[in-house]
Amino acid sequence: MMHNRPAYDMIHNPRLNKGTAYTAQERKALHIEGLIPPAVEDLDRQIARVVAQMDAASSDLHRYTLLRSVQDRNSTLYYAVLLSDPERFLPIVYTPTVGEACIKFGHILRRSRGLYLPSTAACSARGSSRMGAAAVAAVVQRSVC
Repeated sequence: MMHNRPAYDMIHNPRLNKGTAYTAQERKALHIEGLIPPAVEDLDRQIARVVAQMDAASSDLHRYTLLRSVQDRNSTLYYAVLLSDPERFLPIVYTPTVGEACIKFGHILRRSRGLYLPSTAACSARGSSRMGAAAVAAVVQRSVC
């Protein structure tokens, strides 16, 4: 039984999770000691660690999956890494690498994100250049029924 569900939820929410950037005082106050690695690192150190992992990656697709993994855990760190060297990292998360990632999506899916419609749902969406929430709900409802 989980006795500290709010802390568990917080460190598993990428918008709230600071990873190893929580200070010792924050860890104690939030009851997350033992739920994250013991090292305390500021954002710059976390960025350096991710960049080192990126340097060791064998391909841009591997770098893409590394960055997506960071995005799934810690949004602040993800955007900080991108902004640390936009010329280097934006082509990995956008064109051209994202094209290869789309082609190999089934092999690299780590965490579901967004709205996925089957090809049969696309027919229902035609005729409307901008689908409203009700139209999306209707398409989704038909595709899961």
